[in-house]
Amino acid sequence: MKKSCILLIVASLFLSSSTFASEVCEQIAPPSKKSSQFAMGHFGFSLVPDCSFGVTYGQVKGVGWYANLMTDFGFRFSSDISADANGYVDGVLPFYTKKKKTSYFAVTVGGIANIQVVNYSQLPEMYLFGGLGYGYRGVFYELTNGEWASWDLPSSPQGGLHWEFGGMCEIENIAISLGVSSVTNFKKSNFFETKLGVGYFF
Repeated sequence: MKKSCILLIVASLFLSSSTFASEVCEQIAPPSKKSSQFAMGHFGFSLVPDCSFGVTYGQVKGVGWYANLMTDFGFRFSSDISADANGYVDGVLPFYTKKKKTSYFAVTVGGIANIQVVNYSQLPEMYLFGGLGYGYRGVFYELTNGEWASWDLPSSPQGGLHWEFGGMCEIENIAISLGVSSVTNFKKSNFFETKLGVGYFF
């Protein structure tokens, strides 16, 4: 009888401890959600000042990928006339109108990872992302003869490496992101931009 009681007590303790351990593991284990697709719209702004708009599509479970396109809808990418940062062309200051155009676009592909350690339903899903690609940013001023001059400004690196990094959270299938991106021309200058995104997981 005593041996049976002892066995019952040990078994009950083992079962209760196993249940407790499984509950703890469920709380601290990384999320095991099914692979999700997401799409986002972005608004970018810089200190120049300037702004841009874009879209992102990606897939992520624990680790995933995304592709992003940004533009300011200015589609002038070249000019036969090059001016320095003060507007001089070959040492001569031409006559300008007051018209100015900027051209910016960036295509980026990158990775995204779920960094949430505690799998707790009341906490939003947290992600980090980063990517590389190609970007272009130019500044153009109109001459009085109707031609456009490309200015060599610190904020207009022309074509170069585009990189970005940031964070994203998911709340009830709503995705919100904040990141920093740059067009980097190692021979000229950099153009930095802050990006705010809102989207949906489906």
